[in-house]
Amino acid sequence: MDRAEWWFKILFFALLGMGLENIWTGIYGFIKNRDVTLRGYSNVWVLPVYGIGAWAFGFFIGVLQNAAWWVRGLIYVVLIYAIEYLANFTIERWTGANPWPYEGRLHINHRINLAYFPLWFVFGFMVEFFHFFLH
Repeated sequence: MDRAEWWFKILFFALLGMGLENIWTGIYGFIKNRDVTLRGYSNVWVLPVYGIGAWAFGFFIGVLQNAAWWVRGLIYVVLIYAIEYLANFTIERWTGANPWPYEGRLHINHRINLAYFPLWFVFGFMVEFFHFFLH
């Protein structure tokens, strides 16, 4: 992969992730609070997390392509949680602030939330699709 393709994929996945996060938070705000403005939100820290994380995901996608769909999905979720936890931990160390402090019963150290398992399962397959589409 040449440098231009590498940068394109990182930018593509960064914007895809941030865009989907904005859509999700807007829909979630409507469901939880009946906020009809559908105002989504994110933060700039997610750009490198989604960009580099999804690009790195490509290494696993190639290895797992012959595995059953549910096995791939489970592994994708584990990878996403690992990337999310490590990124959150690192950003908090650098800045002193938690960039996405999860709340609720299913969070782990406010860094990941197990309630998002179904969303990350689907997102893993979206990354897989775009990985092959862009290749």
